[in-house]
Amino acid sequence: MEETEWGSEPEYFGPRHYYRESILLNQINKKLKKGLILDAGFGNGSLSLRLSKGKYKIVGIDLSQKFIEYTSKKIQSPNIKLERGDITNLNFKNNTFDGIICSEVLEHIEDDGTAIKEFHRTLNENGKLFLSVPANPKLWDKSDEWAGHKRRYTKERLMELLKMNGFKIIDIHYWGFPLTRFYHRQIYLKTLKNEKLKNIKIKKHSKYLANIFKVDNLFNKLPWGIGLIVVAQK
Repeated sequence: MEETEWGSEPEYFGPRHYYRESILLNQINKKLKKGLILDAGFGNGSLSLRLSKGKYKIVGIDLSQKFIEYTSKKIQSPNIKLERGDITNLNFKNNTFDGIICSEVLEHIEDDGTAIKEFHRTLNENGKLFLSVPANPKLWDKSDEWAGHKRRYTKERLMELLKMNGFKIIDIHYWGFPLTRFYHRQIYLKTLKNEKLKNIKIKKHSKYLANIFKVDNLFNKLPWGIGLIVVAQK
């Protein structure tokens, strides 16, 4: 896997990003009481930093040295360690982690099957994988091209990928309909198209705006969300 320019604007993440991470955090807190977690492709580090404030030990890996330097400056807890790494060739022994998070990363790499195999290899027996990916190839738009996505996933394709690599699926559901999907179309896409707005920093208001998206939790069983969230067990 090669380092790309994806994520070259680490401050650009908003309420949709915060809301998705909150869903993952909720799943982690429910399904994993404590332990060592790998954040595979930590990006701007926001999820690792939120997790490190609690009961978990975090190892974050990313190919981007820029992200490592950026996130390292924000660490305020001894519970988190960052290093450069490739999710298709993890530099860890078998049965190392109690949990692995891979949030909005799998769609960026060609060989997603090898990444899943590596997750299975490095998880402890009964270890948990927490995964989020963009859903539905029919929703492909300019934001996918801008982010450098290779694909969007169908629920069936993702389930097959996990099962064929030894995982048992505990929970899988859509997220992001209807409010988040509306936000994506009417605000996020327009922001990407406007060069003057691409570098806008909206983190300050993300936590508050994301609360509005919680209405979408009522519709997770419907197949119209913009993404999929999975909890799988080794």
